[in-house]
Amino acid sequence: MKIEHGKAFGHESYLVVPDKSKPSTWKLRVRDLQGHISKAQLGRAHAALGKGFRGRRVHITQGQRRVARRRLEQMEKQIMKQNPSDFNTYYDRISDIMDRTASSNSRSAVLASVKQAEQVLRRAKSDVSEDEYNSLDYYLSSRKYDRWDVLHKNPLTSGQIPFSLVQDLTTHNPRTSSNITIMLSVLALAALFLIGRNR
Repeated sequence: MKIEHGKAFGHESYLVVPDKSKPSTWKLRVRDLQGHISKAQLGRAHAALGKGFRGRRVHITQGQRRVARRRLEQMEKQIMKQNPSDFNTYYDRISDIMDRTASSNSRSAVLASVKQAEQVLRRAKSDVSEDEYNSLDYYLSSRKYDRWDVLHKNPLTSGQIPFSLVQDLTTHNPRTSSNITIMLSVLALAALFLIGRNR
């Protein structure tokens, strides 16, 4: 058993259990202090997997993270069936929007779906709890991550420069454009230096 907040939890209360005999390895609790799997606790687990719950991001392997994400989504769907709410409505909307381009290779189409889903997420903020919002935010982030190959496909970058930087350049962001200019200048000087050494 693992003790948290004065309560004892078994390994079945956690998403990541590398070794059932070592409670210290159990991570991402999904049962609340009453022993129930709740939306609030799932939201906290989602936050810990993503940006971090209260600034703390769980440290696990990428394989464990993928498995945890899938299990969380399954648990959330089960909770949604049992307890219809505004959260369920927003979750379904985001899911439906992202499903439309789930197999599309068109960057513009996928990007349009992402922007529409982000608008739904912003509307949800005033209608759901903080934990539910974190859960929706992480769910959308995971769906965007699934389409990383399409979203970040750009002939100018060949996938080497983050899409956010390309976005900033195309919208004429002065700060980012300046940084990119400096970076390119340094690379050009380094190339000239190497050419000079090889003569």
